[in-house]
Amino acid sequence: MTMVFNAQFDGQQMLLAPEGVGMLAGLKAEVDSIQAELAGSDDRFWGETPSFYRPYRVESGILTIPIRGVLLHDFPYATSYATGYAYIEEAVLRGAGDPAVKTIILDINSPGGHVAGCHDSADLIFAARDDKPIIALVRDAAYSAAYWLASAATEIVATATAGVGSIGVITTHVDFSESLAKSGIKVTHIHAGAKKADGAGDAPLSSGAKSDIQARIDGLYDLFTATVARNRGIDVADVRVTEAGTFPAAKAIEMGLADRISNRADMMAALITTHATEETSMSEKDAATAAQEVAAAVATATADATAAALARVASILGSDAAKARPAAANAFALDADLAHLSADQVIAKLNKLPEEATSGAGFEALMNGTPNPEISQMSGSADSEPEDEMMAAILANFPK
Repeated sequence: MTMVFNAQFDGQQMLLAPEGVGMLAGLKAEVDSIQAELAGSDDRFWGETPSFYRPYRVESGILTIPIRGVLLHDFPYATSYATGYAYIEEAVLRGAGDPAVKTIILDINSPGGHVAGCHDSADLIFAARDDKPIIALVRDAAYSAAYWLASAATEIVATATAGVGSIGVITTHVDFSESLAKSGIKVTHIHAGAKKADGAGDAPLSSGAKSDIQARIDGLYDLFTATVARNRGIDVADVRVTEAGTFPAAKAIEMGLADRISNRADMMAALITTHATEETSMSEKDAATAAQEVAAAVATATADATAAALARVASILGSDAAKARPAAANAFALDADLAHLSADQVIAKLNKLPEEATSGAGFEALMNGTPNPEISQMSGSADSEPEDEMMAAILANFPK
């Protein structure tokens, strides 16, 4: 079964499976009615437009984009009978950037539609699937232009009774010249450009015109099959071998045109479970990361505090005040009760003490752990006092 190319609707050419032709009868009137109703409502895409014309529904992290009926170029709405490529693109872009959306579903039941706009929309879907998973759920049909869009998704899921395919192009030329002749009607074309009247229905199709039309059809077919092959990750020969046929879900899976069979309820339940598991895993990961960050911060703070304490002690013991009072400096620098004082504050306290008499070992001896036997001379007595008693006396007489 092939798609009808060059069927006219609103001046546009179509990629439409034959069973969709009947939809065109009442579609033009419906589209005109929608556009009249919404004219001037709001120039923003989502704006205040009634939600049933531009639906955007997120449930449990799942955005569902309905693709119904005939697909139309430059039509930013979605109805039961028609869906615009402009609406599909805006909805996909919004979903890709919406933090509340984890998965995007293209809910498809369409025989196809306009050639214009289809390839660009499919490419946009193909690019967006790098940001978030996009599932094409085929509920009944994804033919022609609709399959072109579906193929761009991360995965194609079809219901058991659904059909996909119609990857081909056809156009028709109706010659009603004999009917005109029998009616006594004679048509004369007045035109500039030798090919301007090629394909007119009031005369048989010339071989040159047929060749030109065939070349255009072949070009579209090449683009269609190559894009589907890229989107599905299969060889273009495997696409062409379908010969524009339509296939039930099971056969489509065998041919690489779909991935699995499911229904909407089961697929939604599986996605909701997956999202819940991912969120739990992410929460656990966040908690573990937070614990690691706290531990690293504590380690850094401890290292910084240790370095600062060592620098403080070195600054005190290396001061001129300490050189003249090594025993007191050593005691002050290591006294926990004085740890809240800066090096400058401790040095200021040292400068208020009398200088200590030394035997020459001095500061270097204290730094090397050599006791200073002359430290007792600070008391003015010739008799030596025990060092601990001397330090206790110094500290007792020094205001804290």
